[in-house]
Amino acid sequence: MQARGGTGALVRLQPDAPLRVLPGVGPSTAERLATAGLRTVLDLVRFFPRRFRSLRELEAPDEAAVGELVRLTGEVKQARLAWLPGRRTMVTVPFTGGDGSSFEVQFFNQPWLKKAYPPGQKRQVEGLLAQKGRRFVLQQARVLPVGSAPQGEVQLRYPEVEGISSARLQLWIAACLDRLDWAAVQIEPLPAGLEEFDGASHELMAAMHRPLDTARHEAARRHFAVREAAALFAT
Repeated sequence: MQARGGTGALVRLQPDAPLRVLPGVGPSTAERLATAGLRTVLDLVRFFPRRFRSLRELEAPDEAAVGELVRLTGEVKQARLAWLPGRRTMVTVPFTGGDGSSFEVQFFNQPWLKKAYPPGQKRQVEGLLAQKGRRFVLQQARVLPVGSAPQGEVQLRYPEVEGISSARLQLWIAACLDRLDWAAVQIEPLPAGLEEFDGASHELMAAMHRPLDTARHEAARRHFAVREAAALFAT
C-alpha cells in the first residue's frame, strides 16, 4: 500500500531517503541491501536488470506461439503434488485464463509451493510455451509476485542480492518508481555531441524497469552505457 499524507496526497520519496522507508525493509534487510550497494531510494532505482529477453503477452495460449517466451494471466485452480522416483517431487499448478482457456506450470523438488498458490488467486506467469498433447505448459516459468503489473513485451532479469528474493526486490523498485520525487533527481546532461542518447530521467528509468518493448529498453541501456563511458573518459 502506498503511503499518503493527511490530505490524501501521495507522499513523495526523496532520492537520498534510506530504504527503511519502504514497507518490509527492516534493519536486517537494509543491511543485506547495503552489502549490495543499495542504501537509498535512488540506489534502488539505479539497480538495473542485468539482461532481458523479448516475450509475447498473450490473452490465451496459442499454438502459433509454442516455443516462444510468453506472459499469460490466469486464475489458480487446485495445485497438485506428485511424488516421483528417487524421492523427487513435482508440483503442478493449473491456471484458467479469462476466456476459459487453461495452462499449467510445473515445479520440481519444491513441494512447499503447493501451498503457495491457493485456488482462486490471480497471477501472471512468464515462461516458454509448450504443448503436451492437448495441454499447454509454461516451461522455465516465473510466477510473478502478487500485486505486480508488468506490461510490455520484455522479460527482465536482475542481479541476485543475497538473502533477498527477486520478487521482493522488484516490488520495492516499483514502489520507488511510483513514489520518487523526480523533480529532485538531478542528472547532468551528456557531453556535447551525445545528445541523441540523452532523455528525461524518469522516462529513462521507466524504460529500464518497465519497458513497453525491447527497443525502448535498449535505448535506455545505451544511454546509461554512454554515460558510464563518458564518466570514465572524464577522469
